[in-house]
Amino acid sequence: MLRVILLRHAKAVPHSSSNDRARNLNKRGEGDADRIGPYLEAEGLRPDLAIVSDAARARQTLERVLQGLTRAVPVRIEPKVYDAAPSTLLASMRAAPGNARSLLLVGHNPGMAELALELAGSGEPTSLARMKAKFPTSGLAVIDFEQAAWPAIGSGGGYLERFVTPAQIGGEDD
Repeated sequence: MLRVILLRHAKAVPHSSSNDRARNLNKRGEGDADRIGPYLEAEGLRPDLAIVSDAARARQTLERVLQGLTRAVPVRIEPKVYDAAPSTLLASMRAAPGNARSLLLVGHNPGMAELALELAGSGEPTSLARMKAKFPTSGLAVIDFEQAAWPAIGSGGGYLERFVTPAQIGGEDD
């Protein structure tokens, strides 16, 4: 079994005319990101590898999440994850090493929400409905696959095990 944990970056400062990749987390985003790591740890959702966009807000989200885990997680910063289409995100997942059975992918909408909907061919009905309605900042989709190797995963092949938003773990949803 393979597992992917799709995490939309935490809430960031508003858009400006400056470089979008340089946008940092705001205070709410920092708090939400700080809650995700302990949540993952408590639920036994420990990734073997994290793939993250090179945008500041995504990297900051991951850094804060990793602080809440009890063991180190290898990190791969991938510029192509920034504002990527689902097909690009899926290609990053398919390129994961075989010894990584659980991936944490930290990226941006709309690609993250679209990828989650594309991959989850089935799942817990309430979670599926909530995820279809909105994938907020710090939204977290856990999708399981029966396949044994990352190159074999694809559209509709995953089971949405859960969808968690910040409000469910003490934060605030968009």
